[in-house]
Amino acid sequence: MGLSGIVNLFTRITELAAGVLKDFFAHIIIKSFALSIKVGGKDAADTAINYGKVCSVVYPLTSAVISSMKYTHYGVDILPDFTEGAETKIEFFAIFKTRIAHLVKIVLKHGFKALKMLMELKNIKDN
Repeated sequence: MGLSGIVNLFTRITELAAGVLKDFFAHIIIKSFALSIKVGGKDAADTAINYGKVCSVVYPLTSAVISSMKYTHYGVDILPDFTEGAETKIEFFAIFKTRIAHLVKIVLKHGFKALKMLMELKNIKDN
């Protein structure tokens, strides 16, 4: 197997993984999602910088996840703790729901594709 074969293999594995995740998350319902972050730092200036960095990552990421899934309740709280030497603390709680039938469907749909790829790999290795 040459370089193009390896690249092709990784492309197919990536596409398979993306398909599994897409199908899985399409059927997940978020019953409850809570994220609480208390941002600290060495001093007030450090805390403010850390707070900005955390907000710039957490809010867009949470928005992307929540908007792509069904949900009933979620909350995100990010608060700065200006107490000198305060540590950053993270609390996360989530309840997800799906149906077993959806999981079985995903396993059957993508499992056969994965087995086919494994058999092709075995044939290439044997030759």
